[in-house]
Amino acid sequence: ANGIVERFHRTLKSSLRARLSNNDWLEHLHWVLLGLRTAPKEDSGLSPAELTFGMQLVIPGQLLATSDFSYEPPEVDRLRLFHQVVPPVPFINHDNRGDWIHPKLSDAKFIFLRTDSARTAFQNPYEGPYEVLQAGIKTFKIKRGLIEEIVSTDRLKPAVVDTSIPVNVHVPRPKGRPRNKS
Repeated sequence: ANGIVERFHRTLKSSLRARLSNNDWLEHLHWVLLGLRTAPKEDSGLSPAELTFGMQLVIPGQLLATSDFSYEPPEVDRLRLFHQVVPPVPFINHDNRGDWIHPKLSDAKFIFLRTDSARTAFQNPYEGPYEVLQAGIKTFKIKRGLIEEIVSTDRLKPAVVDTSIPVNVHVPRPKGRPRNKS
């Protein structure tokens, strides 16, 4: 049972992280939970609310245009019967990073760099975008602020940027002790 709770917490945190721009997660929590409850699952095609209550939740956008049409196609009943008979699908681990490299990474002009150190609860897993100076097979040379750095392709993903407007390249905070200005 702990695994199910931990998987849900991981999904909740990644959904909050995707929606946040700063640390105001409490304001977004109800929208994220509504989205998680109404989104269909990959294995069954049904949402958690539909599995629990037998029907979709009424979301705020549906309250505006109500309809008296209450026809339910026979396929829905067959689908419900099918899911009562079929055993649940075993858990599939999608967390394996492996050696997969994004196909568009070699042509990318800008990239995002994954933060491998410990992060706070809602900190983005990637920093950037950073400009690519030189692309190799296993390493890339990037410009990180004023420093040129060589990083592994395992930590990179391509950044899709609009080239018609100037790109705000991420400048990391300086590390270490501040220098004396004397």
